[in-house]
Amino acid sequence: MYIWVQPDTPGRHLGQYEPAIYLVSPKKQQLVSVGADYVFNTHTSVKTEFAMSNYDVNTFSSKDKGNDVGLAGRVVVTDVRKLSSATVGRQIQTDLGYEYVQAQFKPLERLRNVEFNRDWSLPYVINAADERLLNASLGIDDKQGGRFRYEIVNYNRSDNFNGFKHQLDYITNVKGWRIANNISFTNINSTDQQGTFLRPTVDVSKLLKSLRNITIGVNYSREHNKLSDKKSDTLTPFSYAFNVWQAYIKSDNTKLNKWGITYFTRSDYYPVTSKLQQADKSNNISFNTELMANERHQVKFNITYRKLSIIDPGISRQKEDKSRPILTD
Repeated sequence: MYIWVQPDTPGRHLGQYEPAIYLVSPKKQQLVSVGADYVFNTHTSVKTEFAMSNYDVNTFSSKDKGNDVGLAGRVVVTDVRKLSSATVGRQIQTDLGYEYVQAQFKPLERLRNVEFNRDWSLPYVINAADERLLNASLGIDDKQGGRFRYEIVNYNRSDNFNGFKHQLDYITNVKGWRIANNISFTNINSTDQQGTFLRPTVDVSKLLKSLRNITIGVNYSREHNKLSDKKSDTLTPFSYAFNVWQAYIKSDNTKLNKWGITYFTRSDYYPVTSKLQQADKSNNISFNTELMANERHQVKFNITYRKLSIIDPGISRQKEDKSRPILTD
């Protein structure tokens, strides 16, 4: 039931609702893109892509049309050279890239991956701005599966956001043990905030050929996102951290029927004034299997048991519990 409330002065409404229906304006969105690749020689090549969008929020209106057109472009130069004989197959690859996107540019689909904003400690929804991405990388690969790659990226926005990301990717084999490291460190600075984001991942595993190609391994991963408010010198609510230690055993992954057992423990940290303090810790064990050899009857399921302990009830976002085995298929 609605009751009309008379304005106390002309034009000053006192009610909470208005008897109006807002019409959706007819819109137009167009996009044209062109790309070109050029090979200078057997080592060096360049890839380019340029795009222009036209987004009209109201085709019935002739006002404010100056911001309908947006431009975007990307250039990547790649150089690949061998470092040793063809039998070893070791080669070095260098890349240099530049990307520019205007705030008015409207792509038909998502322009970047879903983790892009989180990688730069940005909110999921953010106002459009002119963006510039400059990256350079150096990588070395060999036929034995070894790899070393270092990349530095600068991300700059016209709303005074600037960040640098360093990423190291390293894979090697030592006496049958495969060691894979991926470390990312990001430093950001904006009008109101500054911070760092550290994300290391280390995985050590071994394939036991004498035991039907069973794989055993351990894994460590961490995220430490520390964002400080420049005015108050305290951590923002978007700051967080967690550590995960994991041990696993898996059957032959090339088989249609396979299984795996994983144990891991996780600790979570949340902001308290200017520090990240541990809030809780969980111990988890999981068993999964896939029975796909029979074409008529195929089964996939996962059973997980978790015990959650609260370290600091004042900051934890969860409640202490012992979950029963959870079965998913």
